Amino acid sequence: MKFFWHLCLVGLLCAIPTLADDPKPLEKVPKDAAFFAHIKIGNVLETTLVKELLKPLDPKLRNQLFQSADLEKEFGFTLADLESLTLVLPRVGGDDPIESGYAVVVTKKAIDKKKLTAKLKRTWEGHKHGFPPGVDPPIPLPKIICGDIVDGPPKEALPPKKKLPENVLPLEMGEYNMVFVGEREFILVSDHALDSVLNLKVKETGPHNASLKKAASNDFLAVIGYHPSAGVEESIPPEALPELKDYLPAILPAHGEVTLTMKKGVELEGTWLYSNEEKAKEGVRAMSKALEMFQTLIEEEIRRGNQENFLAIFTKLTQKQIKEVKPKVDGKTVRFSFNLPVDDPSKMGKLIGEEIEYTAPRMTSQNNLKQIVLALHNYHDSMGSFPSGAILDKKGKPLLSWRVAILPYIEQENLYQQFKLDEPWDSDNNKKLIEKMPKIYLLPSSEDKAGHTRYRVFVGKDAVMGFDKKNITLANITDGTSNTGAVFESADAVIWTKPDEMEFDMKKTTTKSLYFDKRGKTVVSFLDGSVDLIEKKMLDKCLNILVCPNDGEIMPDLRERKPVLGGGDGFPVPPKDATPPPPKE
Repeated sequence: MKFFWHLCLVGLLCAIPTLADDPKPLEKVPKDAAFFAHIKIGNVLETTLVKELLKPLDPKLRNQLFQSADLEKEFGFTLADLESLTLVLPRVGGDDPIESGYAVVVTKKAIDKKKLTAKLKRTWEGHKHGFPPGVDPPIPLPKIICGDIVDGPPKEALPPKKKLPENVLPLEMGEYNMVFVGEREFILVSDHALDSVLNLKVKETGPHNASLKKAASNDFLAVIGYHPSAGVEESIPPEALPELKDYLPAILPAHGEVTLTMKKGVELEGTWLYSNEEKAKEGVRAMSKALEMFQTLIEEEIRRGNQENFLAIFTKLTQKQIKEVKPKVDGKTVRFSFNLPVDDPSKMGKLIGEEIEYTAPRMTSQNNLKQIVLALHNYHDSMGSFPSGAILDKKGKPLLSWRVAILPYIEQENLYQQFKLDEPWDSDNNKKLIEKMPKIYLLPSSEDKAGHTRYRVFVGKDAVMGFDKKNITLANITDGTSNTGAVFESADAVIWTKPDEMEFDMKKTTTKSLYFDKRGKTVVSFLDGSVDLIEKKMLDKCLNILVCPNDGEIMPDLRERKPVLGGGDGFPVPPKDATPPPPKE
């Protein structure tokens, strides 16, 4: 469902102040759509419950979430300017079903089309040459000078120009478009589905009639509707919901509805309507099993200390209530409810604030380390090996850190060119560059001196990196990239350009050299590109095994990690009986 999150994100970047009309977002929802969700964002933010929940939040954090000065300056809006968001997936199955989806955004005040056009209009080359959305331009793209094609296919080879309606704004942010429907309403849609939205005709009746009436009423803050269609099971990739694959066939073939209210707490009511009583019984059994599985996953995530996303925050605070959800069958209908009473909103708001304040910098650190490991792999692809622990002179003396060596691979080629690589980090020239440390090397929420970093590696004869001329390749990582640590958060901050790393000795190295936050956890990156927030007591048992890339020891299950590089199970692991080539001399 990535597409929908993109729609949400871009939708939040497009609202602005002054007139008023009468938007009708629900009229853009086909009454037989596979899925729709109508969320009254403005009403949610105005509920007494939400206001009370937000009070204890740190004013700076609250401002970042709802009154971002950066967004106000760039686009003239804040999150509080949104009235509603309606997500629609017309069909499931077939080619690119998700790409057929769109979002209808309604703002509280008029949209400044002129300003949005200046800020967001697509400038990609295909658009400049008149290629309509959805048409792939030829490769290479033609170059035009003074209106004449000087390079690329001849004019007759180009598709005819397609003049878009005046109310369509092709966006720079991906292959999306804004279709202005009124002064306070627009539709966010991909190139793939633009024509269908422009020619949208909604039938007067359909399975979602009752749900859409609820969505239009003042009784509910959000309504979600689901209607089964051919190909629904096939459209869900097996890896997307592996734990639920055995239960989905019994759950999906039913018309579903979920409603949200927020009076004294958070109340969700769900209804699933099946074609007959037998299928309803099968459905309730499958839902119960799926909920048990979900509860087990929640308990496991909490046990492992997973604070990597805001869903984890919610599940941690609502674990008891989730356990109490019990689907019940009534003839052909299955009903369930989730009720989270909030007797003391301020207390819960404080808990949420504490979780966000802890989680946000840890998430940023994880992202920093992912980008750094990706840079190490790009260096490996270009140079044939991972970098040494330092840039060395001809005699093997360390001059500059490996963090300088990978600058071109973190989009810092300009800065890299300013270094004199045959001079030490504290030479007159190189010393001036300390203050230019890239933000990616800064440990979030730390109060370290400017130009200092805590992202360091272990160096030594048994580590991936060392202060010598050896260069490790992927073939040398015989323990597997998913079992080998890469870059760590260190207890001590060092000047980022200085070749100052953590010494590694299989018999002496302990976790004392690592940084642990107030909850006793540290972010560790692995050579497969995954990152984990790991407790000290877990690392105490296996740090040496983790650092050494080829000791043959079995790594304990620190946490379930999902590689982010290569798109599959991470980088390939050489066969156990493979003989790795010796490190380069």
